[in-house]
Amino acid sequence: MNELGLAAEPALATQMGILLPYLIVAGGGLLIMLVDSFARTPRNGNLYGVLVVVLVAAALAQAFPAVPRVSGTVLGGMLAQQPHTTFFNYLFLGIALLTATFAARPFGGEGGCRADFYPLLLFSDLGMMVLAAANDLLALYLGLETMSLAVYVLVGGRKGSIRSSEAGFKYLLLGGYASAFLLFGMALVFGFAGTTSFTGIREAMQAPGAESLLLALGG
Repeated sequence: MNELGLAAEPALATQMGILLPYLIVAGGGLLIMLVDSFARTPRNGNLYGVLVVVLVAAALAQAFPAVPRVSGTVLGGMLAQQPHTTFFNYLFLGIALLTATFAARPFGGEGGCRADFYPLLLFSDLGMMVLAAANDLLALYLGLETMSLAVYVLVGGRKGSIRSSEAGFKYLLLGGYASAFLLFGMALVFGFAGTTSFTGIREAMQAPGAESLLLALGG
């Protein structure tokens, strides 16, 4: 048990059980892209149906894991499995379902959003799930960018709308600048702690003299 209350990294089978909801959401996004490419029937109903199946499957995988789930880290400490990650996974899956339900009509018309709305919704949901489980600065950044890149397209994806295109472009510029500043801050933290792990950063901050160094960096 480490200082964050996480157990030692579980076996591979347990790790796959923990990662299964994330894999289902990621695979579901790719599946919807294939369904949209090959389906000949009205595609909005098809894509919405597949998205509901994917979200329900991910929720069931979270609720009834194939192997007993324990609190700990996976992927070499990149992601953490704790009660709060389970709560946020349910929350994000539910929000994605509500978003797709209420957006099905305006996004499904001929003049509406592009057909990639549903996979982008899943990929943004995946990024939020990774963010909630991040136990490392690199995992946090990957989750943030996975969510942000999908949302950039969703914001500017309304066909024929100048306001949507303008909003997407402005969001892209703002997100790019914010991402650069975030990476710069992460580089400073890595230089201070010598690691990107949250556990290692916490240990470095508790070392003697760490407060004065942090104040110097902040000044």
